[in-house]
Amino acid sequence: MLFDPSASLRGWGGDLPAFIPTWHFFSLGSGTLAAVAFAAIGALAVLGLARAPRPLALSLSAVAVLGVGLAIYFHERTFGWYFHFKLLAFVAPLIVVCAAAGAARLRTLGVALVSAWLAFALVGARDEIVGTGKQLSDSTIAVQSWSRSLPARASVRLDMWAPDELWTAYMLSRQRVCSQAPLFGTDYPRVRISRRADYVLVDRRLLKPFDAVGRPLRENVGWALYRLSPTVPGPDLCSKRMVQQVTSAY
Repeated sequence: MLFDPSASLRGWGGDLPAFIPTWHFFSLGSGTLAAVAFAAIGALAVLGLARAPRPLALSLSAVAVLGVGLAIYFHERTFGWYFHFKLLAFVAPLIVVCAAAGAARLRTLGVALVSAWLAFALVGARDEIVGTGKQLSDSTIAVQSWSRSLPARASVRLDMWAPDELWTAYMLSRQRVCSQAPLFGTDYPRVRISRRADYVLVDRRLLKPFDAVGRPLRENVGWALYRLSPTVPGPDLCSKRMVQQVTSAY
């Protein structure tokens, strides 16, 4: 199906509504003179691989050529944007690293090229954030600093709307996490089921859990962290290991 031009890729479009501009994947601030920039990046990447060990150079070259070739193919297919995105999200950073290595061989000129490239990328990142906003709120990002203040082996129960558990679990990567109502019906890894834990992270829009004790240890506009009562029944099944479920029909 994937390589049959007459077959529809509608069911493989994923959650993307359209193609992401190719220049985004190569840390370019805009599509202006993109063709020239791609040629320069390709030349620098070849230069960077020229002195790499032969097996490494051949392997990276094969991945880059095959990945870019398939990305071009799927860009020409209706609804091919998800494969285009996945391919370039993996291959483009490898090409960028090889190009940076190639620029390093040019010494002063290379420093100038990489500096200009970095400045261009930062301008593009700024414009993208202004246009689309942050994917995560500042209150969710702050949970990461809360994690560093907790014992590394401490467990945290997530009391919140199930899709929010995806990001808060990432922010609490130092801790074992769980939920009484984890996210089902999706291919995303979910946290394990457990009522008992050392702490509980609560959505501020919800009431304080009846099994939490004392005042919040940490809180902001989005979340509140409480200590859970040690009398909560049952075992603590929280874990750093997520549960992978496959539910897609494709």
